[in-house]
Amino acid sequence: MKKIIILVVLVTLEFTCLNAQIYTSIIAKIAIPAASYTDVDNGAGINFNIGYTFKRSFDFNVSAENLWFNSIIDDYKIRSVKANIKYFVLQKAIKPYISFGSGYFQKNIKGPFNTNIKENGIGFIPSVGILFETKILKGLHVNTSFSYFKIYTEHQVSLISLGFGFVYYLSN
Repeated sequence: MKKIIILVVLVTLEFTCLNAQIYTSIIAKIAIPAASYTDVDNGAGINFNIGYTFKRSFDFNVSAENLWFNSIIDDYKIRSVKANIKYFVLQKAIKPYISFGSGYFQKNIKGPFNTNIKENGIGFIPSVGILFETKILKGLHVNTSFSYFKIYTEHQVSLISLGFGFVYYLSN
């Protein structure tokens, strides 16, 4: 019985992989605080993704992100490693999507007398966006997104970010 279950799982995975697309992306972001009083002003950063699209409607990716902020505190940055799942609402040249992600965040602050303060925690990121096909290069898409970050460190952070970048599908 175990052999039959393993065989069914392997065959299902094989057919899923045949309909899948692996991609990589780079996205530039700007971020502002979502609360009226916070210890950061505004910031910018970069996000690197590697992902897997299956059934053309769902997408799973893993990303690493660095955000640098203007603040009353010198050298304020947030680094993260996240997992994200997207659902594409339409399958056209323009693909709107909704997504939800979660990850591990590290807030780094350069404190007085050259001390480094680090706060670690988890965070959640609901997003909406649009993926546009381009005619420049086969497999190249433009991604725009609007996200809300809620980061649970010792001092919680809430951010709103706008992203713009490129997604390249390795197989079509």
